[in-house]
Amino acid sequence: MKAHVFVGLIIGCLSVTAIAVEWAFEYRPAEAKYTFYSGTLDDAAAPDKKNVKIAFEVTGKAAKEMFDAMGPDKKDACSSEDQTRFRSRDG
Repeated sequence: MKAHVFVGLIIGCLSVTAIAVEWAFEYRPAEAKYTFYSGTLDDAAAPDKKNVKIAFEVTGKAAKEMFDAMGPDKKDACSSEDQTRFRSRDG
């Protein structure tokens, strides 16, 4: 599946059109691990049939790209460490 994006500006009688940018929906490689658990991440327990969650750990270039795509850092009420950075995005 490929999509083309065309951007154009019209100012008075002048017309400026950007070159078409091609974008392709494609999966990229990622270094990742996952685990199943129940409870919460800070108090994890063995999963059971009524409560199964999954946690992913993504590292490397993919982790950096995903983190950057989420937007600016948010204040993390759970950590006061300067080295801890928190970002989230809903929807």
